[in-house]
Amino acid sequence: MRQKVRGTYEMHFGDRYYGHYYWYVHNVVVDGPDSNPAWDAKVQETSTDC
Repeated sequence: MRQKVRGTYEMHFGDRYYGHYYWYVHNVVVDGPDSNPAWDAKVQETSTDC
């Protein structure tokens, strides 16, 4: 389960960067895991009994 978000990325700098404190990147697509997945996956380390 994944989701995509498209929008404008706004960056704030404490000091001027190329003369500006604020920069914008338009049409950014961020792809990541969904906030409410249909299932949870858990990993647990176990010892082997050979």
